[in-house]
Amino acid sequence: METPLPLPPYEFDAALSTDDNYLAWACILARHSNSRKGHMGAIIVNPTTSQILSYANNTPLLFNASLIQKKIQEIHAEALCVSQAASIQLHSLCFMLLAAAGVKRIVHLNKYCPPVVAVSAKALGIEIRSVDFALDVNFNDRSRQFWASQGETAEMTRSRVDRWWDRWMQRIRTAADALGVKYDEDGGGRKKRKRDDGSQEKDGADEDVDEQEKEDAS
Repeated sequence: METPLPLPPYEFDAALSTDDNYLAWACILARHSNSRKGHMGAIIVNPTTSQILSYANNTPLLFNASLIQKKIQEIHAEALCVSQAASIQLHSLCFMLLAAAGVKRIVHLNKYCPPVVAVSAKALGIEIRSVDFALDVNFNDRSRQFWASQGETAEMTRSRVDRWWDRWMQRIRTAADALGVKYDEDGGGRKKRKRDDGSQEKDGADEDVDEQEKEDAS
């Protein structure tokens, strides 16, 4: 994987709580994401020293026989943070990674916490704080104001993301061609296999994408 961009500088706002300051920082960080599905950021903080232990964005990562950018599977920001918290939305698989890594408190920008996560967290003694995105702090406005102060326009961000995708797609094509693996680049998809009863069988990679998209939508 490419070296991540530096963590954007952030000056804490005395009018905000510590949690809200870190959430505002995570929203600013989210703009570094190269995803075509939505930008996410996560930060892991030592609660005693306030030291930033890790930070990451959701990142397109897994080849799944489709070079349609929105279909390429990603590693979520929380998962990448653990492998190298403040997070936008708590994903159940990411929660398992955070729990396994020893994270004891999670703050996320979404008033809804899936029951499977809430119950598991309570059983494991992990504190979860769910912040309603619409209340108190306009995180999106703060993020836009920050990037404007840094001199990066939305067009500059789009251009940076486009350049990243050009490099990534070329690496994928080169690797697939070297291995003789076929891929779909026009959105038409590969021909589905047929079962004995004549019905069409889903391609395994497509099924993985569907499952991830269902989880993301929950």
